[in-house]
Amino acid sequence: MKKSTTIEPTRADIENVVVCGIGAAGSNTFLHLLYAYPSLNYTVVDFDKVEGRNVDPGTQPYTKIDLNRPKTQALQRIALALKNKRIEAINKKVTSYKDIESLSKDPSKTIYIDAFDNAESRNLFLGMKKRNILHIGFSANLTGEAVWDGVFTEMEKSKSDDDIDVCEMAIARPYIFALTAMASIVIDRFLEKSEKVNLYFDSTLNIKRF
Repeated sequence: MKKSTTIEPTRADIENVVVCGIGAAGSNTFLHLLYAYPSLNYTVVDFDKVEGRNVDPGTQPYTKIDLNRPKTQALQRIALALKNKRIEAINKKVTSYKDIESLSKDPSKTIYIDAFDNAESRNLFLGMKKRNILHIGFSANLTGEAVWDGVFTEMEKSKSDDDIDVCEMAIARPYIFALTAMASIVIDRFLEKSEKVNLYFDSTLNIKRF
């Protein structure tokens, strides 16, 4: 009689994580991953400076001592202070998918996290083929998603994107923390089992997993 064998899931061959956009979605997802996977190589990319509106609502990890610093430099400081981890920081605006792909020396062993806060930048990722890309985003309607490249489709700019700053909403901090925590678990699932799970949730806490 043959013994039954259990097939163990294959761990993804990932060494690098590149976070594009380190506002509320990108910075918090990065910190979750930093604690869960401190040995990975991290690169953070942004061209904004820390402003008061990034500090006061508590939706981003920056503090008053970071005001007027590039966000990339501020997140370097935070990573070093929290986990004694040195990360690569690139203070620039990316304008093409080739710019994004070049942020890693080994794209095949990299997870690219799209945490940009505008449709134009997020759509740049559509030009990248056969890469591991997780798109994390939320809207003023309090919907959120963490979806892989296989299901992400071209975005259209919403008028509400300019009219409403989600981070100023009363529920913003727990809402963003919930989304980025779940997004990090999605990444963990891929790292540990090579499974790409997608999720979507709305303001009624209706969560869809597919």
